[in-house]
Amino acid sequence: MTERYSRAMVAVPDGPVSVGRWRGDGPPVVVIHGISSTHLLWLWAAHAGPELELVAPDLRGRGDSFGASGPYGVARHRDDVLAVMDQLGIERAMVVGMSMGGFVATALVEQAPDRVSALVLVDGGAPMSPPAGGSEQGLEDRMARTVQTFSGIDDYKKLFCAGVGTLLDQSDPLLDQYLGYDLVPAEDGVDFVVRLAPQAVLQDAMDVFGGTTAADRMAALSTLDAPISFLHAEWSIGAGTPPAYPVEVVEDWRARLPGMRTRLVPGLDHAGTIMSARGAAEVVAEVRALAAAGS
Repeated sequence: MTERYSRAMVAVPDGPVSVGRWRGDGPPVVVIHGISSTHLLWLWAAHAGPELELVAPDLRGRGDSFGASGPYGVARHRDDVLAVMDQLGIERAMVVGMSMGGFVATALVEQAPDRVSALVLVDGGAPMSPPAGGSEQGLEDRMARTVQTFSGIDDYKKLFCAGVGTLLDQSDPLLDQYLGYDLVPAEDGVDFVVRLAPQAVLQDAMDVFGGTTAADRMAALSTLDAPISFLHAEWSIGAGTPPAYPVEVVEDWRARLPGMRTRLVPGLDHAGTIMSARGAAEVVAEVRALAAAGS
């Protein structure tokens, strides 16, 4: 991958979980992926910000943390991220959460605000309405991955880019790295399956879309003594689709959290906010801005 990159296993209850790390010049930035992703979601950010020190766990039920069993849910992931910080000696860090990772990040702030030096939410964290025909940016597509077999990366890419990855550059080598990490040999020794636990997707989706907890955690950010930024995509899945966060919803949260920066990322959908060169550049620019604001 690069000389900056390494992986390690960290002990957690019913674990361990895997952590990817891109070494950099600054303090560590803890980055948290979404509901059906892995730590390699941050490949694009690592390339856009070569100076950044990124610490990226695979949430339990995904990637090399596939063997870490349930129960799942936002609070369980939060505890795992805190355990990772503890075992890596990270007392306080900027936290960046994309999609469901944003919900894990706000839960982390609620539990341990003193551990968070700045917070960046990327199309996630605030209560989110599922788009028509699916949950969190296409739950049906994600569940389909857990029961199918694939002949290889190209076969898997067809499914991925027909769904949540519809606007992604299929010739992007980073996309191949990202998708390849998902796959392991199937029992037949010929095909491949995706390391994504279906119960993890279902339980985590219930946390993202159910109840008032997400709203309460978002509102509680008003007490965080650290800079906060919220980036939101123009579309959900594909050009012209309704966004996960309509402008009026963003404006409402900005009024309720006057210290929070908000910024629209135009011309990109949910996945593209981080899985594209332009989206990753926007996220990295926000990380740099908040790091400067907190220094």
